[in-house]
Amino acid sequence: MTTLTINKQKATAITEPDFGILDFSQLNWSSEASLSAQISIFDLQELRAGKGLDTLKSALENNLPFYIKNFGIPESEIETVFNVTRHFFNQPKKEKEKMSHPELPLILRGYSAYGAGAYENSLNGGKAINQYTKYAWGPIKNVAPNTAFYNAYVKMQHKLSDVSDQVLDCIGEALDLKSHDQWQNLFQGEDTVLHCQCYYPEKPLGKSRMVTHADASSVTLLTQLPSENGHVGLNVESGEDYIGIPAIRGTIVIMVGETMNSLSNGRIKPVMHAVTGPTENIETSERSSMPFFANPRDAFKMKQPPQSTHSKFYNTDNETTFRQYSNNIAAAYARTEKAV
Repeated sequence: MTTLTINKQKATAITEPDFGILDFSQLNWSSEASLSAQISIFDLQELRAGKGLDTLKSALENNLPFYIKNFGIPESEIETVFNVTRHFFNQPKKEKEKMSHPELPLILRGYSAYGAGAYENSLNGGKAINQYTKYAWGPIKNVAPNTAFYNAYVKMQHKLSDVSDQVLDCIGEALDLKSHDQWQNLFQGEDTVLHCQCYYPEKPLGKSRMVTHADASSVTLLTQLPSENGHVGLNVESGEDYIGIPAIRGTIVIMVGETMNSLSNGRIKPVMHAVTGPTENIETSERSSMPFFANPRDAFKMKQPPQSTHSKFYNTDNETTFRQYSNNIAAAYARTEKAV
C-alpha cells in the first residue's frame, strides 16, 4: 500500500488499498427479494417484445431507476474489465500517471487518481472529493496500458453501446417518444463514455462518497459490485427520502439523465443519485462500479426543461446542442477543480 496526500488547501493523508482480483462467484451479492417494492427488474428481451412497457413507463414517470437482466453480455467479459482495471490501479503511481489523458477535462479518458475528475461536483456546484479512482474510455482518443486492457475495454464499450440502444428503444416505445424530431439523435453519440471505478474503504469525507447529482446522459447503464460488508452504496432520491439500490448479480441498473429530461420537456426527470459510505466495518467497504454514459450525438438539440438542476449549462437563447452543453459542464468542472 502507498499513502497519498489530497486537497491542496488542507493536507489529508489516505492509504491506497490493494485492489485484488475478483471472482464474481465469491462476492456478497444482494438478492432480488432485497429490493424496494418501488424498484423493478426487467428482462430486456421481454421488454423488447413489448412485455412490461406499462411498468417501465410508471418507473420513468416517477423518476426511478430500474434494473435489466438477460442483456446479452457474458459475465466473464464484465469480470475481465473489472480485473484488468483493478490490476492497473495496483501499479506504481508513475506508471498510472502515464495513462492520464492530456485533454482532460474536455474529454473524459484515461486514468484519474483518487479525488480527481469529480465531474459530479460541477453538476451540483459542490466541492466534495470523490473517494474513488477511475479509468475512462470512449469511442476515440483512448489510452491503454497494454493490449489486454485495450481489447477488454473496446469490446465492453461496443457491447454496452448496443445494450443502451436497446434500452432507449424500449423507453421510446413505453413513452411514445419516437416521433420526436430529435429522437434519432439519441443514438450513436460521438462521445459515449465508459468508466470503471473503485471506491476506497474509508468513511465519507463529507455526507457521501459521491455527491448527489443527475447525469448528463440520455441513459446511464451501471454495473455495480457489492461491498464485502454488505453496505449498499448507491442511493437514489424518491421524494424526501432515498432508496438503496443494491448490487444484484447478472443485472445492470438504468438511470435516466438530463438529455431525456430535455427531450421529454420535463416529463421524465433525471434520476438524482449519490454514493454513500458506511459508518462501521470500514475496512470491508471497498466498492467497484462500471457506469456507461449513453450520450446523444453532438448535434442533438436541447431545450431547457422546467426546474432542471442543469439549467446553468444551457445557453441563454434556450436552445443548446449537446456538444455546447457538454463543453459548459467541462468548463464548470475545470473551475471546480481549481477551487478544491
